[in-house]
Amino acid sequence: MTRQAILGIWIIAMSGFALPATGASLEDEPSSVNFMQTDRDADRELEEVEALIAQEKWREVIDLCQKLLSEPARGVVKVRDGLYAGPRAVCESILEEAPDRVRQLYRTLFDREAEKLYRRAADDRDRQAAETLVRRFLHTSHGSPGLRLLASMRLQQGDAEAAVDLWLRWMERVDPDETPEEVRRAVAAQCAVAAARVGNAEAVDRAIDFFGPRGAAVRIGDREFARASELRTYTDGLTPLTLERPPASPADIDLVRWSETLPDRYTEHMPGFYARRMAGEHTRIGQLADGTLYLNTPDGPAAYDALTGRRVWARTDAPNYSSDWYRSINSSHFFATVDEPAPTGGGRRVYVSGGERLGAHDAATGRTLWEQNRTAFARLDRFGDEDLRVAFTSPVLPHGDLALVMVQTSRAQTLLAAFDRDRGGLRWHTVVGGSAPSSMYQTALPAGLIRVGSSVIFYNGMGVLGRCDAQTGDIRWLAPYRRERTMTEEWPRNPHQPRYAPLARVGGAVVAAPSDSAQLMAVRISDGKALWRQEWSEPSRFIGAAPPAEPGAPHRLFVADSEVRCLRADSGDVMWTWPLPEHESLGQGAVTEADLVIGTHKAVYVIDKAAGELREALPVRWFNEETVNVVADEDHIAAFSRNRVAVIGNTEQTMRAVDERLAAQPDEPWTLAARARILRITDQQERALQAFERATAAARRGLDTAELGQRIQRERLALQDALIRTEWSSGNRVEAFERLARLLHDAHAVPYACKLRPRGARPDRDAAPHRLATATADRLSGELAGVGDTDLTFIRAGERWRFDLPGVRHVALSDEAEVGRKSRPAERAVTLVNGDRISYRSLSMDEGTVRVDTGHGVLTYELDQVAFIGLGGEAGPAQEKTVYFTLADGDEISGVVESFDGETFVVEVPFSGTHRIPADDVSSIANRRHAPPAGPVGRPSVPARRPESTLW
Repeated sequence: MTRQAILGIWIIAMSGFALPATGASLEDEPSSVNFMQTDRDADRELEEVEALIAQEKWREVIDLCQKLLSEPARGVVKVRDGLYAGPRAVCESILEEAPDRVRQLYRTLFDREAEKLYRRAADDRDRQAAETLVRRFLHTSHGSPGLRLLASMRLQQGDAEAAVDLWLRWMERVDPDETPEEVRRAVAAQCAVAAARVGNAEAVDRAIDFFGPRGAAVRIGDREFARASELRTYTDGLTPLTLERPPASPADIDLVRWSETLPDRYTEHMPGFYARRMAGEHTRIGQLADGTLYLNTPDGPAAYDALTGRRVWARTDAPNYSSDWYRSINSSHFFATVDEPAPTGGGRRVYVSGGERLGAHDAATGRTLWEQNRTAFARLDRFGDEDLRVAFTSPVLPHGDLALVMVQTSRAQTLLAAFDRDRGGLRWHTVVGGSAPSSMYQTALPAGLIRVGSSVIFYNGMGVLGRCDAQTGDIRWLAPYRRERTMTEEWPRNPHQPRYAPLARVGGAVVAAPSDSAQLMAVRISDGKALWRQEWSEPSRFIGAAPPAEPGAPHRLFVADSEVRCLRADSGDVMWTWPLPEHESLGQGAVTEADLVIGTHKAVYVIDKAAGELREALPVRWFNEETVNVVADEDHIAAFSRNRVAVIGNTEQTMRAVDERLAAQPDEPWTLAARARILRITDQQERALQAFERATAAARRGLDTAELGQRIQRERLALQDALIRTEWSSGNRVEAFERLARLLHDAHAVPYACKLRPRGARPDRDAAPHRLATATADRLSGELAGVGDTDLTFIRAGERWRFDLPGVRHVALSDEAEVGRKSRPAERAVTLVNGDRISYRSLSMDEGTVRVDTGHGVLTYELDQVAFIGLGGEAGPAQEKTVYFTLADGDEISGVVESFDGETFVVEVPFSGTHRIPADDVSSIANRRHAPPAGPVGRPSVPARRPESTLW
């Protein structure tokens, strides 16, 4: 009997319902797996078992198999080309297929030891004893009762999915006709109800079939079932309570609630070439839960209120990357997974992984519950190498009392590791593949995990897809897949940017798109057999799976590249396509209850997943050219890029949630600000202004909300600015200026400039040959007409302006660069065109002749010989209610506005008296000295410091 034939019987013992196979099998494809941890001793012993079976030396076969079942797994053995399995899986298959007399001999040898374990497990409720019984003595008389006992323990701990898996294994092992009816029907009914609760429809069908059409009544809770139809009706009415509950999509997504800049110090400490390469592809995948957004970044995890953007907590004391770039496995993939409370109690937890740090935090406070980093992991006894570099490359998968994650090490190994959910101690680890060792820099490849009953299916990002027992780490099977060519080259010319993709379970198969492969594949859960695959001709994203749109229809899969495609889950055939706009950088999307949400660097697209029609397209231009990943729940959509996060929601939903929160906390500034933003987005601008003022006042009263107050003030200025410019352009200039004047003279106003029209070109030299600068920093273009003992005459736009000499800084009569470099505006000196500089005591000018009294005599020059006249004026005292004008021709003037009739400003200008300035000549009005605004046209001038959070 060959090992391949031996393994065939094992398929019966495993749960799963196969899909029809189409296309070539993966094991027929060439594999680029360069490294596989194989158990050479077990391989030799299994070869010996094959020889002993041929000779029918069954006692020796039993001894060798039991030895392998009792020993910890050290690796895998090759079953056939393209398929590997753990030694225990092979031995279980051998014993299952053995003749009846051999199984009777096995029971005679080991029943007594198995009975001790069963009694200890049953009497003391010792789960470890039950697990040992199932793992080592499944084929004894107590193996099947042990499966039932372990299933009940799992169910009591809240792990219904593992219980269903164990019950299904028990049903496969027993003969219904030889099993007491009460036991058979009780187990089947429990399994059907639990399977309905976890959303496993195939398991419900199998359990009801095992229950039988009618017989002895079974009581579950307060219900009693005697007929299969009664059990079916009850299970059909149950609501699935799986942790991965499909969320409902927000309808009519039209509001960007808030956005925030994320730190990016990870790439700052890397060499330039690698920083650019790593920045090209990243993973920031967080999770929404109970109105809070959790995410992980290179600088640590954080939590935000999804409604308002308020930071609930952040842990930046322990970054996720090494400060020594050369002693780390470089990773730009960071995950956050929200978990239900652990079986042992406590609140909800958020697990963070990515880079060289793994940890669990209290979801409400951010308190660190436990943590593993590169140093701690390397010092474990089983590694003992303090120089070992590691990267945690997958999201954390909670499974019972364990937290599982994939680990990539500098020994060119990829490990699947299980940590205690309560304390963070390493419970077990197993090598699940790797690559050829290299002394060069190592880059982490994202990996994926999915729970299937009591097992875990994974891809390791190194060319291997596999399944293992979640409690023990025993490998059930490993199947190499064909890697992308660039991932196998030592120095790839076009390096592949690894992309994280989720795993999806569809019936008895798992669909995967590993980060190092250019294909979508479906593999059978029971034995790793490839059912079909789809090749990708361009970098693509596997988004996820969805149940049938109508009864009898197939499950659907969603893939996106230059277009979004919906595929049949049973064959991979295309059902519909929707083209994405060209030249958009595609990120990871989300499958919701009704829609498919796709993120790019330009927009978030919401597509009806049944019809393939676009429902919403929301621009998100704050992401520049970066990849955008999306997560969603029933109220929010969160979009992540490498350096920004934003939350989007429906206006009506958001207003309802805001009003509910304000009813409980009327003066909460974050919620008041959120309400103001909704009013603004819904064109209720005056009410929005009042809400912003109220939010600003509330923020100023709090000691920890001062920065929020500044942020709200800037948003208020932006809204005022938009209203002013709208009124100005529509002809309501007096009303616009009255609103503007109140804003300019606000005691709390920040530096601000309102753009009323584009600035025009500089005046022609012939029309305005001279430039005058005042002591108050005003600048005017025109013509110098005369200089007297106490004042100066300057002609601007045909109007004569008279300035007191102490209020004039300088007058420039030439644009020559050399003259500009030699000029010293603060000096009382005349600079000639040839560069000479002449200091003077007094200066006068008449009919184009400049007379300079040096104290030693009077020098006379023609005006065209003079390049620069420095007058050394000093600024006078600041005036109240001063307004700063920038004119269309580039002039800048400040003064106090005495009146405005909609067409002309009457302004009292320092040192030159009252002047009339046409409104059409005004480009901008500000409350600060003339300077280019820090923000874009139409936005308030803000400090250069980057704000913590701003509304787009």
